[in-house]
Amino acid sequence: MLQKINFTGRIDLPMDVLDSHVEVKENRSTLFLKWDFSGYKFDSSSQVWLEIRRAGSYEYRRELLGAYKKGITEASIDVSNMTDPRNLRLRLKVSLDQGKKKILLGNLDNFVPRIPQDETQQRGFLSILKDESLEVPWIMKVQQGEPLLVISGKKNVFSVLKEQSPTFIPSILPEVVRQICVWAANDKERENPELFAKWERLLVGLGAREDIFEADDTNDEAVQDRHQDILENAANCASEFARKHSLLNQIDRVYSDMQGVING
Repeated sequence: MLQKINFTGRIDLPMDVLDSHVEVKENRSTLFLKWDFSGYKFDSSSQVWLEIRRAGSYEYRRELLGAYKKGITEASIDVSNMTDPRNLRLRLKVSLDQGKKKILLGNLDNFVPRIPQDETQQRGFLSILKDESLEVPWIMKVQQGEPLLVISGKKNVFSVLKEQSPTFIPSILPEVVRQICVWAANDKERENPELFAKWERLLVGLGAREDIFEADDTNDEAVQDRHQDILENAANCASEFARKHSLLNQIDRVYSDMQGVING
């Protein structure tokens, strides 16, 4: 019988060592982790690291979870700034620094965290569609009471914007949020009340006043004042969204992760 010989001494950890799930509340996504090293005795000076990547992309983060501890340990990580927090793949590592060398002692790769059961089919409530005929990079549409972000399928625009670019959320979505706020404040039909209520809660959470979604125009002057009020609230929502998903923070995190890979 052939036997696999591990010359490095590294332990390939089984999947049941780790338990993880993603929790999404409004505009915040949190990755919860629990790992159990009860049956393992790594060097007491070793550290536990987590690599987070988005499936089918180059988006990547690396997080230090702390020093190795025997037994069960828990942690949580804010992953709101990742493009699709519900589509993550994890790698759990136990490593030991020896001078300028980093020795990998334990490894668990390609772990898929659980996502909320009621959202397995709908990744968020903003639908993103590809349109092969679209001549501009992207546009917002509303169909049957649902805002849609339509991205051009020409010249790999969709894959560049949606699948590969770590700047998708901070560079494009603030303007999308602004346009959706303007739509929601002016929409009187409420064709999809359940979806509308979700957007209203999100926009109010970003700083929009609740009363702008209660249209009651009585005269031309009131209409003009209301229009200006809507534009100001929409701009505030976009600014708050951009602040929470800052492009500068994204670039700084990508740079830090790259430095960690180079130095590690």
